[in-house]
Amino acid sequence: MKKILVIEDDQQVRHSIVELLTYEGYEVAQAENGRIGLLRVKESHPDLILCDIVMPELGGYGVLIELRHSSDTADIPFIFLSAKSTMNELRKGMELGADDYLTKPFEVDELLSAIQTRLLRYENSFRQAQALQHINRILPHELRTPLQGILSLSEFLRLYGVELVHEHNSEEIIRLATYINDDALRLEHLIENTMLHVELQQLEQNPELQRASIWCRNELVDTKTLLTFIASEKISNARRDHDIGQSFVEAEIWMNEESLGKIFSELLDNALKFSETGTPILVTSDINDTTFTLSVTNYGRGMTPEQIAAIGAFRQFDRARYEQQGIGLGLAIVQLLTKLHGGQSTIHSTPQDATTVIVTFPRHDDAAVPLN
Repeated sequence: MKKILVIEDDQQVRHSIVELLTYEGYEVAQAENGRIGLLRVKESHPDLILCDIVMPELGGYGVLIELRHSSDTADIPFIFLSAKSTMNELRKGMELGADDYLTKPFEVDELLSAIQTRLLRYENSFRQAQALQHINRILPHELRTPLQGILSLSEFLRLYGVELVHEHNSEEIIRLATYINDDALRLEHLIENTMLHVELQQLEQNPELQRASIWCRNELVDTKTLLTFIASEKISNARRDHDIGQSFVEAEIWMNEESLGKIFSELLDNALKFSETGTPILVTSDINDTTFTLSVTNYGRGMTPEQIAAIGAFRQFDRARYEQQGIGLGLAIVQLLTKLHGGQSTIHSTPQDATTVIVTFPRHDDAAVPLN
């Protein structure tokens, strides 16, 4: 429940607003002047503040100045309420950091709309700030790790390559070159996925862009051939041929082949990454009259319901307990691509046991991509 603080010296106006917001489902605190209002902020930690400008003891401008000078309260959405609405007052309020300005008397819908808009913007800004924190914490490490491997091993070859050649130590040269190639591929995958995630977010936010995107160009896809090829390549590269159990039905669906291939590749990469060699990985597909379903199960460390709910790009879990490669982009890309093609994705997991990711798509072309 969102908390709103109403700072207003007119008792009738204040009580009317409090009654309205309480009825709308908000938790409401109130104060009759700015000085008491600042105390209420410390007590109730509101998600949004409605504040009159002209009040005894401390006016609205003074309240806003105090709030913006404290890191604990600087970001709280703040809406001025005033009977005055001159351009100078509007400008002063905005310069001090007010988020909106309502002139009394105002309509109920006008007030509720302003509150909802500012709360939504704050939530979006908060999520973006959290994402940036995750990026700043995780991305430098994930970029530097393979890059450092490339730099270190290539420097070793530069210094001692001639000596290895003279010793006819071709096995060591090949081993070092393989490590360099592995790190380069890891770095390439990270960069490509980061760019793809940005592109898919843009497609989600702007449906008009979907018409020209290669990720939305549907065709008749032979799913068994595509999935079998990807599974064979991934399992072979991971040297886990005996761990895979696969059962793909014969099925052709209208979809984008690159999208389906990318979804399955990321799901299988995750299954390989989060399960130990020697533990089984099960990949299956199924079809009925209306839907095509793809399922990937690994018997690794699993996830808690809280971790599943928090899945997103640039997220890692239990970093202190597990060494990880990746920044959470894989499942975020799967979710975006699945949604883009009118499908649904679900995750079932038990910590320290198993995780199953299921993606389901409509079979028919007219439902495949929700273009607006």
